[in-house]
Amino acid sequence: MTELTAGQIRSLADSLITTQEELTNFLVKNRTRLSPEEKEKINEAADKLADEASGLVAQAIQGTAHELRNSVQGIRDATNNAKMALRTLNNIKKVLNIVKKLLGLAAAIATGRPDQIIPAVTGVIKEVNLSNII
Repeated sequence: MTELTAGQIRSLADSLITTQEELTNFLVKNRTRLSPEEKEKINEAADKLADEASGLVAQAIQGTAHELRNSVQGIRDATNNAKMALRTLNNIKKVLNIVKKLLGLAAAIATGRPDQIIPAVTGVIKEVNLSNII
């Protein structure tokens, strides 16, 4: 059996409340023509409808809360996924910065000049330390 959504349950509760109000209006309009037993039966029916409507409203509220919890969990999951993607992108950027420094070191080594090699080595070490990846 398919479960009703919170909105469908609220709609059903509204229908019960409307029916209960119609019964009450009927009772008021016809109070002089109805017997005490008929009045009692109509009152009992209206009370039962009101009770059922209240129960359905409570159920709809619970359903809405459950739907909200699911939505909030979905938002949390999406946020966590976005944070992980940002961390991954940030790590890629850090790795690319290290690679850039390594390429600079390779170029300095190719020159064979210590005055270029030493700063390039220092640059690689500094970038690795800043990245917190290794």
